Amino acid sequence: MRDATPPYTVTKLQAMAIYMYVNKFSLVASSPSVFGHVGKDIVLPCALSANISAEGMEIRWLKKEKQNSVIIFISQENNENELNKIYQGRTELLREGVRKGNVSLLLKSVTISDQGNYTCSVITSEWFSDASLTLNVIVNLTISQIKSSKNVKVSEDGKKVRAKTTKLRGWDCAIANESFTAGRHYWEVKVGDIHKWRLGVTSDSDFSEVKDKTKAWKNYWELKWKDKKFIAVNVEQEMELTTKQRASVIGVFLDYDKSELSFYNLDETSRIHTWTFSTEMPLYPFFNCASPDRDLVILPQLANEMEKAQTDDTTAYSP
Repeated sequence: MRDATPPYTVTKLQAMAIYMYVNKFSLVASSPSVFGHVGKDIVLPCALSANISAEGMEIRWLKKEKQNSVIIFISQENNENELNKIYQGRTELLREGVRKGNVSLLLKSVTISDQGNYTCSVITSEWFSDASLTLNVIVNLTISQIKSSKNVKVSEDGKKVRAKTTKLRGWDCAIANESFTAGRHYWEVKVGDIHKWRLGVTSDSDFSEVKDKTKAWKNYWELKWKDKKFIAVNVEQEMELTTKQRASVIGVFLDYDKSELSFYNLDETSRIHTWTFSTEMPLYPFFNCASPDRDLVILPQLANEMEKAQTDDTTAYSP
């Protein structure tokens, strides 16, 4: 009688790989975009599409850079020398979840440079799958007293600005400490009932010594409220916008990679205007408040507000 025992053995990992292939399981990022705050930890979510243990599999996380991708996490200890040095000691799996197929990555102490596209890969000798997501970093904007115009008053926490005089000029601006050269960034500004204000971004980094218009504004893109009208302004043109609906809070969304700057009326959750720009220079948020008795205020950032601002509202206003 022929021996019924198969002439080979199937390891647990091989059996799992065959099961995945037959049943078409895959790796899934539960959200295409996640939002992290500078200095805080963030979880990049990813899991197998069924509750199958990922123990024993090779798990890799990569970040896409301009020219190539760099490894920021690898589960095989003997390959740790492949890790990008910037991420060493800052990444780890949620160990309790691996047994259930959760291969999400904890990224510690988020920085602006962490923003970008990430890919998670799960690999066995018989099976491979990957999934991608985008990390957006929310920056805690502050205003620089040193680099702002001498004719504006900045609060100690760098969150509020007002005019020192009733005769504030267009170049008497407050400038942010932070600048951007890549990625997507969002901030909100409470303008209240201030009768005249300006918000935007500029490649100028210092307004403290600007004495006249000829020494200001190399490049800038802004939204202005004046005479109960929204006006979009840059170096080359000035456009009065069709909407007359006043806003008490303005959302500003900068997508440097797409060369777009959008302004939102958060009272109505509608887009007011979008500028397209062409520059490779750092861009600084700027603020101009014409009132000496009311503050223009940078509001605390919430991830859900950034998601809301990225929604292309069908009722968006056009210039």
